[in-house]
Amino acid sequence: MKNSNKTKEQLLIEIEKLNDKIAKLKDTAVKNYIFLENSPVCTQMVDLDFNLQYMSSSGVRDLKIDDITEFYGKPYPLHFYPDSFKVPMINNMKKVKKNRKIITQEASALDVDGNKLWYHSTIIPINDDKGKLDYLLIVSRNITERKKAEQVLKESENLFREIFHTSPDAFSISSLEDGLMVDVNQGFCDITGYKREEVIGKLSEKINIWSKREDRTKFIKKLKKSEQVVNMEFDFLRKNGQVIPALLSSQSIEINGVPHLLNVAKDITDLKQAESKLKNSEQFLNGIFESVQDGVSVLNPDLTISRVNGLMNKWYKDNLPLEGKKCYEVYHNADKPCDPCPSLRCLKSGKTENNIVHGLKGSSVEFIELFSYPIKDPKSNEVIGVVEYVRDITERKQVENELIKSEKRLNIIFDSAPDAYYLNDFEGKFIDGNKAAEKLLGYTKEELIGKNFLDVGILPMDQIEKTLKVLEKNISGKSSGPDEYELIRKDGSTVSVGILTHPVEINGDGLVLGLARDITARKQTENKLISRNKELEMFNDITVGRELKMIELKKEINKLLEQSGGKPKYKIVA
Repeated sequence: MKNSNKTKEQLLIEIEKLNDKIAKLKDTAVKNYIFLENSPVCTQMVDLDFNLQYMSSSGVRDLKIDDITEFYGKPYPLHFYPDSFKVPMINNMKKVKKNRKIITQEASALDVDGNKLWYHSTIIPINDDKGKLDYLLIVSRNITERKKAEQVLKESENLFREIFHTSPDAFSISSLEDGLMVDVNQGFCDITGYKREEVIGKLSEKINIWSKREDRTKFIKKLKKSEQVVNMEFDFLRKNGQVIPALLSSQSIEINGVPHLLNVAKDITDLKQAESKLKNSEQFLNGIFESVQDGVSVLNPDLTISRVNGLMNKWYKDNLPLEGKKCYEVYHNADKPCDPCPSLRCLKSGKTENNIVHGLKGSSVEFIELFSYPIKDPKSNEVIGVVEYVRDITERKQVENELIKSEKRLNIIFDSAPDAYYLNDFEGKFIDGNKAAEKLLGYTKEELIGKNFLDVGILPMDQIEKTLKVLEKNISGKSSGPDEYELIRKDGSTVSVGILTHPVEINGDGLVLGLARDITARKQTENKLISRNKELEMFNDITVGRELKMIELKKEINKLLEQSGGKPKYKIVA
């Protein structure tokens, strides 16, 4: 027997060593378990029949599983996983089991609530101490955020590609290191006159788009200084030798880790021509200034008037000359700026400001709509003055006031009308109604507004089809009625009504104006009349029948008397 010659002391020492080894193994196993449970990576153990034996806490949390032990011993992937994860995972586990080689996959799974998750999974074959395949270890890293970022990046790239290829401006991409042209858009070809194949793969300096060599030197200098150039003006040289003015912007970008330049050149020929015309047409500008049918006033930063057009001189003729005086002195006869003052706000904000202000007291211009536009220094962008655009809105304000009065009168008529008026949209939803409508139905208009007449239940089922036909007629722009309905009131009672409907437009929306009149009393009277007529017809039938029988009887008596030689007793009137 092996080790039979060992002493007791030697055996005890070996036993102690084995115990130490077992303790260390237990300690290692505990540490490994703690590591797995606290790792952000989901670790799963699957037996050779592909049944789940273990899943670490990371996966349990991600998948929102309450009790993972319920899934132990059951097929993996789990039943709520989509086929997009199941199919490749099962195929890959079979390959690993057969070939005993590590395989990775990326696929989307679902948590128990159906939320989509992405995992990068590595399937590892694990052997026992005899080298026999024991189980599969699947290490899955949650890459959902990365996938979302990739999707955002993809969308961003698609947007850039769309802008790049559809913009009318000249877009080009070149290598930062040597200026090799990588890509251009159709706008570049249209502006330069070059075909795409004439440019791609060529050095930018060889294409010769610079009319002036010093412009290219200036561009490179700016680019080296700040890695970008914004709206640099230069003369663009087309393939046919034509020179066109352009604005060039360039930005350093990386493509696959390699520095490139994104260049955008905008043809400003039209803009330069417009500038030239404006510079050479001061007389034309003055003509425009004076022909404006509204007042124009140019102010310095201290609110001193530097220039006005003829209309301002006409409006404020009692305070001439206007130039050189403060605006509030001549426009309002005041000793300090108005409150509110759009021009002061404009000077401070650098943005367009506006207010409706009163005109000069006693003037025919009672109300003014005043727009204040900033005048900015083209170099410093500082506000150096204000252009006041002054519009006489006295007539408009008068019309608005009359409209307000008219609306008030209309509301009074609407609410005080004895008949029920209501508005509904083309979907049958109530928009408004008057007090008579509330009284007619027993509902407050707040209970009806925004609800469909079908949902409220004021129509019996046998009248819904008729109502829909009337609504369809209104939508086509035609009026209808009067149509008779039996409406169901809030308390369940019914009321007979005659309804007229007219399509109307309010604030651009197509609506239906309805007038409903209570005809219950009329219907009751009609029913009584019909009943009375039936009674009279019955009475008439009975009376007339009796008279006819009497006449026949008298005729028989007269006939018998004549046959017996006597004279007729009765005189028969035909």
